[in-house]
Amino acid sequence: MRDAVAPPWMPTLPPPLDVAAGGLRWRVRAWGGFEAPPLLLLHGFGADSRVWASVAERLADRWRVLAVDLPGHGGTTAPGPAWDLPRTALALAALWPLLEDRPAVVLGYSLGGRLALHLALHAPLAGLVVVGASPGLREAAARADRLAADRRWIARLADGLPAFWAAWDQQPVFATRLDRPSFDRAFPDFVRGEQAPAGLAAAMAAFGLGRMAPLHDRLRALATPTVVVAGERDEKFLALGRDLAAALPAATFLPAPGAGHDVPNESPDTLVRALELLSAPAGERSAASLDTKGPPR
Repeated sequence: MRDAVAPPWMPTLPPPLDVAAGGLRWRVRAWGGFEAPPLLLLHGFGADSRVWASVAERLADRWRVLAVDLPGHGGTTAPGPAWDLPRTALALAALWPLLEDRPAVVLGYSLGGRLALHLALHAPLAGLVVVGASPGLREAAARADRLAADRRWIARLADGLPAFWAAWDQQPVFATRLDRPSFDRAFPDFVRGEQAPAGLAAAMAAFGLGRMAPLHDRLRALATPTVVVAGERDEKFLALGRDLAAALPAATFLPAPGAGHDVPNESPDTLVRALELLSAPAGERSAASLDTKGPPR
């Protein structure tokens, strides 16, 4: 019998490692040499560590890249009803010493960006890159509306993943995703089509924006060097990103040229630039933020 031939869009992936820590069993993938500084990648909702392959390959000559499946995604345990982002950040902090003995730079996208913000409040980090992520909803009414919307999305998972993702992509924030050639979307679509609906439902119930306490006041004291990234065509998160960077004491804002919300897939070179800025002198980071400042709001 012939071996199956991988499709041309399928990347070569490192073998996964399963590690128990913090009450969860985590799935982890690693790229790069042990001697390089460690970088932890946290994906968005509906994906897993495999979607970082293209970004990780760009970075593996300079970083020890570690990517985890978030709870309820890929091979990591689904969160129970008592789980939320602060508890998951503590579990992730418990996982890290089993992988590395040095503080990490953490890069998180969307849901992963919100988890990265919580992790920065619980553990010492060498640096932080937050991509297309919100620090929370200030108003209780807005959180209640979002919680109701999250519950409607959870109910739609019962229709099956193809119908769920077709509806999900109709949200305005993902409009630019459908502008990309189908070949470019093939691998991310393959990964999200392999997720377990029950795991996604548990993740949305635990980590949805409606359930998250706003972090604005706590983040004002965060001294970790930070780069906040948002897609140039993602109007909602462009505004949120500028405001978040302005509120953080050691942050730079970096827009991703031509990208919408899905910066890791639409503008991976911007993430490389964000990591370069983290290691640049503070004056260069400040200049980059001034160069990309938008009109007064």
